[in-house]
Amino acid sequence: MDFNINDVALLILRLSVAYVFLHGAWMISRNQTVRKRSVKRTAILFDTSSFLNNMTVAKICAYIGFALMYLGSIGLILGLATRVSAAFLFIFTVPGIIVHLRERDQAIALVETVSRSMGVADRDQTELLKWSAYAGHQSSANKNYALLGAALFFMLATNPHGRLAVDALY
Repeated sequence: MDFNINDVALLILRLSVAYVFLHGAWMISRNQTVRKRSVKRTAILFDTSSFLNNMTVAKICAYIGFALMYLGSIGLILGLATRVSAAFLFIFTVPGIIVHLRERDQAIALVETVSRSMGVADRDQTELLKWSAYAGHQSSANKNYALLGAALFFMLATNPHGRLAVDALY
């Protein structure tokens, strides 16, 4: 197989993006306790919806999200259906950004509520906690914006997988 540095660069990009999602998928779905927490986190998307049972909708969406992450990651690793795999990851990532931004706002509000019931001496610590929560969720949302760009690249590139991919075999 004849390949060039562009093929190696595409492989590195595919593997690095896939790793982020595959590790994330494992972290949010690895056992029943974590899956329940993931469903609760997904429910934040439906806080103001008119669904009769938001938790049922959240559970369905969370499990679809797990599947999108695993399938998209494996597809990128193999270079198999690269555009479709990237589309799966794109579809997962858009609501993921919303979850992080809403959780950021909830975390800040929670810390402010707790801070009001604490003494003045503890307020410096709660202020640190507030900005830590802010930074964690904001940086996760920012990472997801960058991952949207990577997914769009794979979806729109003339050759998104290069010659070091299963798709290159046919």
